[in-house]
Amino acid sequence: MLVSIWDARVTVGRQTKEIPLKRNMMILVAFALVMFSVGAMAQAATVTTFKLHDRSLIANTEYASDDGCIVTQTTVRWTESVTRSDGTVDVQAPTTMVDVVYSNGCTGEFVTFDGGTPTQTTHIAGDFGTASLSAVVPVASEDGQTASVSLNLVWTANGPLQEAKDKTRTRDGKTITVEKFDFKVRPADISGTALTTLPTVNGPLTLDLAAFSEGGTIGKDVLGDRTVTKK
Repeated sequence: MLVSIWDARVTVGRQTKEIPLKRNMMILVAFALVMFSVGAMAQAATVTTFKLHDRSLIANTEYASDDGCIVTQTTVRWTESVTRSDGTVDVQAPTTMVDVVYSNGCTGEFVTFDGGTPTQTTHIAGDFGTASLSAVVPVASEDGQTASVSLNLVWTANGPLQEAKDKTRTRDGKTITVEKFDFKVRPADISGTALTTLPTVNGPLTLDLAAFSEGGTIGKDVLGDRTVTKK
């Protein structure tokens, strides 16, 4: 069956029948209303997007003196984040953070130092098998004592890649939100050096805070959501 809107006729097989003009106009109006409704719905929907790509290196190390008096616990964290939201890209400068806990059981000292820097050199293998970090990080204690830690660390994976993925869809009235995450991490051994000279009651003390490895991780997170709201 062929319908001609312009001549208001319907052809069935070899027979042609005239359609009343009023009925033909109703067809045109109905068609226009449908197209208008579809366009209005498309324009009324509000879509927001958010994506976060994050990479990280974490190292935990220890130092212990031969006489058993001095013990340090050090955590090194390197992070890099790229955020995309509705077409806008926000790149946060990679940052290296260092936390040092110094204790001397023979003198009764217990001091914590922490600090960070946006200046470093890093490399992470595509399979997260190895990574490296070099940086000089200024640190300070709560009472204003200062020092710096020179990092030259290497991560070597000692286990398989661990990965977790998930996707959820929630609806609240006219709002639909789809959330996704993809988490990847490999455990790693830590080698290299973390040299510093700490102020102590007995004077400046030079240490390698990475004398003993307590392990670390090489990781990556991808988070994101897409929200559609129909008004």
